[in-house]
Amino acid sequence: MKKERFNEWYKEEGKKWLERTKKYLKNKDKWENNKLKGAISECLVEQMLISEDYIVYRFGYESAIQHLKNIRNFQKNSPVGKMIRQLPDFIVVSKEGEPNFVEVKYRKGGEFKKNDEENLKKLGENWRETIIILVSNKEPFFKITKIKDYLERDKFWTLENNPYLGIDKERLEYYKNLAFIYYTGIA
Repeated sequence: MKKERFNEWYKEEGKKWLERTKKYLKNKDKWENNKLKGAISECLVEQMLISEDYIVYRFGYESAIQHLKNIRNFQKNSPVGKMIRQLPDFIVVSKEGEPNFVEVKYRKGGEFKKNDEENLKKLGENWRETIIILVSNKEPFFKITKIKDYLERDKFWTLENNPYLGIDKERLEYYKNLAFIYYTGIA
């Protein structure tokens, strides 16, 4: 009897449920894959800066204030909640003591999409001086700008020729090789 009821349910509802589940898992895998690439990008940039004797503090919503995500009634869309969710990934302090906010983004192909530009405009309201390091799966693998420079001039620099952070060329080649390995599927 139970088998008959299951077969009846499956004919009517089960196939729909199975298709919804497959679609969910496909989207979930894509989301998780993108989340992993973003975490790898943050780690690569963090280690590259540390190896250049910058002091790096994790600062963003995902790391320093991650416990807010566990508060069931945290109002993430309130004015303050939105500002908290926009916190840059790192505070980076140079050997000379100069602090910078740094946000790391991974984008396949190394270009921002339309919604990225809209998000940068929102970020620019509070974080115009933030340095953005764009990590990619293709050469030059790392590009850099400040939010204000991108919004005003649509300008990126390669890490070799940027006005913001000094990175040794040999060390940069090492991290470019790591990016190539991680993002082209060799590792």
